[in-house]
Amino acid sequence: MRIIEVLQILFFVVVDRSIKMATKVLPPPYSRVPPSSDIWRSNAPPPSKCFQSNNHSSQMLEQFSTLRTERVLCDGTIIASGEHFSVHRIILASCSEYFRDIFKRNDNLRDIQLGNAISKLGVELLLQYAYTSKITLTLENVHTVLLAAVHLRMSQVTELCIDYLTSTLSVQNCVQLLQLAERNNFDKLKKSVQDFIVDEFLQVSETSGFQELNADQVTFFISQDRMAAGSEMQLFMVAAKWLEYDRATREQYAPQLMRHIRFPLISSNELVDHVQSHDFMMNNPECHQLLLEALNYHLVPHRQHNLQNSRTRMRSVNEVVLTTGGELPRQEVSNQIMIFDESHYRWKKLTTMPLRRVDHSIAVLNHFLYIAGGQVTLNSNGKESIGTVHRYDPRFNTWLQMCPMQQRRAFFHLAALGDSLYAIGGKNEQGALSSAEVYSTTENKWKYLKGLPEKKYALAGCCIKNKLFVCGGFSNHKFSRNLYLYGQEGDDWIPRCPMNTARGFHMMCSVRDMIYVMGGNHLNTYGDRVDVMSVEKYDPLHDHWITVSPMLTGLSMAGSSVTENNKIFIVGGYNGLSRQREKDIHRYNVAEDEWDVVGELPKASLRMACCTLTLPYNLFQELSPREGQPAASGGINLNRSASSTSAGSTFVIRRPRTPTMR
Repeated sequence: MRIIEVLQILFFVVVDRSIKMATKVLPPPYSRVPPSSDIWRSNAPPPSKCFQSNNHSSQMLEQFSTLRTERVLCDGTIIASGEHFSVHRIILASCSEYFRDIFKRNDNLRDIQLGNAISKLGVELLLQYAYTSKITLTLENVHTVLLAAVHLRMSQVTELCIDYLTSTLSVQNCVQLLQLAERNNFDKLKKSVQDFIVDEFLQVSETSGFQELNADQVTFFISQDRMAAGSEMQLFMVAAKWLEYDRATREQYAPQLMRHIRFPLISSNELVDHVQSHDFMMNNPECHQLLLEALNYHLVPHRQHNLQNSRTRMRSVNEVVLTTGGELPRQEVSNQIMIFDESHYRWKKLTTMPLRRVDHSIAVLNHFLYIAGGQVTLNSNGKESIGTVHRYDPRFNTWLQMCPMQQRRAFFHLAALGDSLYAIGGKNEQGALSSAEVYSTTENKWKYLKGLPEKKYALAGCCIKNKLFVCGGFSNHKFSRNLYLYGQEGDDWIPRCPMNTARGFHMMCSVRDMIYVMGGNHLNTYGDRVDVMSVEKYDPLHDHWITVSPMLTGLSMAGSSVTENNKIFIVGGYNGLSRQREKDIHRYNVAEDEWDVVGELPKASLRMACCTLTLPYNLFQELSPREGQPAASGGINLNRSASSTSAGSTFVIRRPRTPTMR
């Protein structure tokens, strides 16, 4: 028993000690730091931190709104249409310049009587906005709110009302909103309404509200270049209808309106049948003179280029990339003119040329498209070259045959410089040509200039800062590096710094005061004709060449064009590596120095000519697919790029390593 008692005593002693050890309080971590540590001697303040509540402003507004509802701490009263509104003056002063100015002048003012023009509803909604930052606008209350906001100079509410009114623009209310904008100097609303009316002018002109416009307003609309009307004849009929609505008082404005009708853009038949039948066109001397000007314009079509003025300018901002002719599959020579509709990503047929052509050249002068020379067959020896020149007028979608060149030419360059056309070099039955000639639009005839220093064809050229440059080409069994500047004063060709690479059948264009030369062919060390992938940029100011990003693949005999956004398009052409025609459309971004592929032609093509041309709105609309209609066949998706995947297919550009072509 004694042993058992001793063991029990020992057990309890051990347990007691274990409990004491387990429950022993350890000193906190900082207690281990000696009292003499430097951290306790520092006098530096603790670091600061800025806090911001995201709900503070809204909570304050909620509390103020509650206080106003309960009429607690209100220190002012607004009286409108006999109704009294208890308010906090500090709230009104913070969101209304009208009240802020009043309280600054008289801090003791408590009651404010508003004019009769401001309704009870308008004040209620403005106070709702002041206390909650929210306002509900409808067609029924927006005018009431806008009137009150303008009077009380609550600019934020005014902007909200204008945005709401802009969103409700329609053919029926646009004239009313225009009058509202002009009365109150709402420039933002006025601009939005004017843009809407320009886009829907013919529909707006059929409404009763159109007759509420004054002469200056009607004049503004019919003077717009981007007027989206069907035709110039329709614009005239709208203006005439406005004049005759109140003839006694409005006929005095006939000259003011008719100055902005572009009568030369109306056909001669319509001028005789529908324009001169209006009395004011015959009785008013100024209007009658405008009619005679238009009739004379149509009388001598060859001289129309020299009769250009503000009334012959097309109403359009539709500049399109355009291709003419070319060699198609199955040995076919095309006579089609195709345009690229960038807004719908489609190529569409514009018209057909009077002749099928390859190896021709084109130029745009005063928005006329001139097509000259080339060949009517695929024979590339020049023996079947032609000198025929046709002019396309997009204003009427018509063709006119002009005086032919003095020499038949293919693989040449045609340039528009000043008021003249220049045809340089090329090839015919005599072989390569050095001759050059200039076309006078006044006389409708060609005359020779001083020829190039060397005979050549497959050259390229462009104009920059009213100067004409040509470069490259093929002659005497070799390609050329030479660059020439035409000196108009001395009628001579001035040699400039040659290109880094000899080439012919290449593309050349000007962008941002620089000349770009792309692609083409040259001869390798074995005398084989191969593709040139390099791209060079020429600086006319310093007379030197700079190498930029090469093309994605070698191309020759392709079309090239420059758009307003400084993008270079290379269309179709021949790939020497694959020995086939190309459908791809290459685009060069000048600013980024990058190439990409943006689509395809309906058919693979080469030996065509390209440019950019402005089309009148009505013609462009006729070619554009209507909303909801399927796209025309042969269309392309321009969103497809060199490294994109769309519609389950992958489009990849692979750069050939050693392009060769015999």
